[in-house]
Amino acid sequence: MDNHCALNDVLWYHRKMNTMVEKIKIEWILRISLGLMYLYSSIDLMMHPKSWTWAVPWWFSRMVTPFVPLDVYLQFQGGIELLMALIFLALFWKGRFVLLVVIFSSLELLFILFFSPQFATTFRDIGVLGASVTLCLLLWERLYSSHEAGEVRSEVKH
Repeated sequence: MDNHCALNDVLWYHRKMNTMVEKIKIEWILRISLGLMYLYSSIDLMMHPKSWTWAVPWWFSRMVTPFVPLDVYLQFQGGIELLMALIFLALFWKGRFVLLVVIFSSLELLFILFFSPQFATTFRDIGVLGASVTLCLLLWERLYSSHEAGEVRSEVKH
C-alpha cells in the first residue's frame, strides 16, 4: 500500500511539474514577443513621432493637441511603451504588476484596432492582441486560480 501511495505522489508531482513548465515556457515566449514588439515601437515612437501620426484618430488628436503637440504625446507614448517592454522582458518580474501591464497592453491594442484610421495596416495587431490576451489569461489563472491557492491532491488516497 505504501508503494502505491508513493507512486501516486511521484505521478502527481510529475504531472504538476509538467504543467508548470509548460505554462512558464508559454508565458516567457509571450512576454519576450510582446517585449520585443514594444521595444521596437517605443524606440521608433520616440525617435520618429511624425511617422506615427497616421495611426492617431483625428478626434483623439483634437483631444490631445490643446495640451501638448501631437509629436510630444507620441514620444510620451513611446516612453510608456519602453517601460512596458522592459517589464515584459524582465522575466524575473512576476505578479500583479505584470498582469496590470498586460491588461493595459490589451486595452491599447483594442483601441488601436477599433479606432485607427488605417485598418489595412493595423489588422496585423489582431495577432498581437491575441498574444496579449493569452498572456493576460495565463497570468490571471496563475495569480487567482483556486487550484494554485490551496490545491488538494485528490488523486492520492492514503
